Amino acid sequence: MSVAAFFVSFLTGLYGLRLINRTRLVWLEYFLAVGLGVGISAQVVFYSLVLAGRFNPVLIILAHLFILIGLYSTDRFVNINRKEHMLFSRPSIVLFLAVFALFIFLMIVFALARPYGDWDGWALWNFRANFIYRAGGRWWDILGFNLHGHPPWFLPLFTLWGWAWAGKEDVMVPILTSILGTFLTIGTLVYGLSYRVKSWKALFGGVYLCSIPYFLDHATSQYADIWVAYYVLAVVVSLQRGLFFLSGILGGLLCLSKNEGMILTPILLGMSFIFLQDARRHWRAILAGVFCVLPAVVIPQMLMTGDLPGINQTNMVYLLDVKRWQWFMDFIVRHVVLSPHWGGLWIIAPVMLLVFRGYWDNHIKVYLCTLMMFFIIFMALYVVVVYDFYWRISVSWDRLMFQITPWVVYMMFSCWRNKEE
Repeated sequence: MSVAAFFVSFLTGLYGLRLINRTRLVWLEYFLAVGLGVGISAQVVFYSLVLAGRFNPVLIILAHLFILIGLYSTDRFVNINRKEHMLFSRPSIVLFLAVFALFIFLMIVFALARPYGDWDGWALWNFRANFIYRAGGRWWDILGFNLHGHPPWFLPLFTLWGWAWAGKEDVMVPILTSILGTFLTIGTLVYGLSYRVKSWKALFGGVYLCSIPYFLDHATSQYADIWVAYYVLAVVVSLQRGLFFLSGILGGLLCLSKNEGMILTPILLGMSFIFLQDARRHWRAILAGVFCVLPAVVIPQMLMTGDLPGINQTNMVYLLDVKRWQWFMDFIVRHVVLSPHWGGLWIIAPVMLLVFRGYWDNHIKVYLCTLMMFFIIFMALYVVVVYDFYWRISVSWDRLMFQITPWVVYMMFSCWRNKEE
């Protein structure tokens, strides 16, 4: 029954997107629709927890079905004269599945080989879902559990959505969720690129992403990182396509996915307002989309009572510590830039951007400025933390880079153009 949860999420996102985008849907928008539906499902679970005071599967399912029926009915009324529902854009979905068959198989194998995910998969993300599922009316107590209860909760909420249909803590739900996030990321990358470059280049970009060892390994670890990677790419692509209200909603879901998303979203949207005239013209639609999701982000943050005095203690003087910065840069060069786990990405990306700098447009400027701000902010955050600086960067910096990897691949392949493109 847990598979039904994924299908209902897809239908919800599909009919929601059909109301946002009145034109014919293309394959790219089906990948975006699933992400939208997954985000709606997570929010339905959250608001049902707040209103019912406990995890109530019947209420969650009925509320979600009510929303789905409402979206479907509205779509039938609004789009009553809409005759064509899909435009078969290139590359075809058959070619896409054929090219990525091996990677999809490996993705499934890796996911099944770790049924409980890696360390933070079961110790943090799945733990939160387990606690809320079992806690009854005391589920709010998780907000006092320091690291284990720290919001945002997108991934645990969607896991609970699957468990509501399964009727138990089904181990397959987190596994399928990680596979879904990876598949959506690859599909969004390929079909997003297909509007910038030729289809074969778009497919090659997807193949390159899947050939990065760390991406293939970490994507199905049941961490929230894959959903951060997906939503930041989805925001970028929807802005490119002119789906401004959708980009705002996806930006809100990026905030809901993980703390890093709450930093990435305002930077990315802010740079878009600076460089993109269309984004400035539709700023109300973008912000309205963000505010649709914001309560689910803000409410748990406001009610969080636990603290991490040891891990989160900072000292601003460390910003002037030359030795710390030397350690940091040495780590990045040896363990990221030159590491075979990254498949040469952090060398190839700047080279491609420089070689094809003549094809930079305002969207590329948005990406570069956002990435620059991203690195400055997070490097400073890492440097000022008192708690075991080198251990902290060694266990989490790779995960931070993972979150922007699909976006970086999208950016570098977007520049690989000629005059005909």
